[in-house]
Amino acid sequence: MKKTNIIFFTWENLVFLNKDLDKWISLFNEKHWDFNISRFSLDNISKINIWAELTTMPFLGSHRLIILEGFPSKAQEKAEEQENKNFDEIILENLEKIPENNIVVFVESTPDKRKSLYKKLLEIAQIKEYNNIEWEKLRNYIRTRLINIDSNAISKLITYKNSSLNKIELEIDKLHLFKMNWRITDEDITNYVIPEIEISIFELTDAIAEQNTMKWISSLKTILDSNSVFQVFSVIMSNLRNFLYINYLLEKWFKKDEIVSTLKIHPFLVDKTRNVKNINNLKVLFKNLVKIDKQSKTGELIWDWENALRLALEKEILNLKK
Repeated sequence: MKKTNIIFFTWENLVFLNKDLDKWISLFNEKHWDFNISRFSLDNISKINIWAELTTMPFLGSHRLIILEGFPSKAQEKAEEQENKNFDEIILENLEKIPENNIVVFVESTPDKRKSLYKKLLEIAQIKEYNNIEWEKLRNYIRTRLINIDSNAISKLITYKNSSLNKIELEIDKLHLFKMNWRITDEDITNYVIPEIEISIFELTDAIAEQNTMKWISSLKTILDSNSVFQVFSVIMSNLRNFLYINYLLEKWFKKDEIVSTLKIHPFLVDKTRNVKNINNLKVLFKNLVKIDKQSKTGELIWDWENALRLALEKEILNLKK
C-alpha cells in the first residue's frame, strides 16, 4: 500500500528534479520552519542516528521533512558498497515505523535496482520520475531560459551537448554571464561552449573523410586541448568502427531501422554515414590505427607515450593525402 508521506525522486533529469526539490524545501520552510527540515547524504549520514531521525516527531510544528540524498544507494564498487550497506538496511528496517507526520523524500537518479530498499520503495512510496526531455520540449525549455537566443544557436547547443539537459543547463548559466543582454547566435555557441568529445570527433572524422587538412588539424587541436589523447584515440577508433559497420550494412541493403536495431546506435549516425564522401579514407585510417593501438599496448611506442600516440595519430591522417 502506498504511503503519502514517503516520496521517491528519481531518474536522469537532474535539472527538473533539483528544481522541484528546492521548491518543496522552500514551501515546507515557509509553513513548518527550517528546524523541522533535515537533509542527509552519503557525506554526513554516518554522523547521525538515522533511526532516530526517521522516527522523531516534529518540534513545535505539525510535520517534519527528512531528505535522504543518494538513497537507495546506486551500484558501487564492493568496498564502497559495504560502507553504505548498513544505511540502506537501517532505513529499510524503519520504513514502516516512520510517523505519518514525518515526510521522507528519497533522492537518487540512478539507484541500484537490485537493492531491497529500492524494491520496497516501489511498493510503498509516491514515485516522482524525472525523465529527460527531447526534441521540441527541449528547444522550448532552452527558449524559456534564454529568451534572446537564435533558433540555429539552440540547435547547435543541443548538438554540442548531445541533448543532455543536465549539461545544457550548465551552459545556459554560462551564456547568461557572457551574453546577458545580447542576442545569442550560433557563433556564440561555437565560441563559448565546448562540444562533447563525441561531437568533436564527428567533426574531425568529417574533415578526415574530406581530406580537409586545415580543418582536421584545427579540430584535433581543439579536442586535445580539453581531452586526453588516449581518450580521443579511443573515441576515434569507436566512431570509425561504427562508420564502417554501418557502411557495410548499407552495402548489404539493410534498412535504416534494421541498422539502428542491430548496432544499437542513434539513427542520425546512419544518415551521417550515407553522407561520407570517401569511406575508403576511413577504412585505411581505421586499419592503421589498429596497428598503432597494438603498438601502444605492446610498448613499441617509446619515449613520451602521450606525445608518441599523438604524433602517430597525426602522421596516419596526413598519410591519407598521399
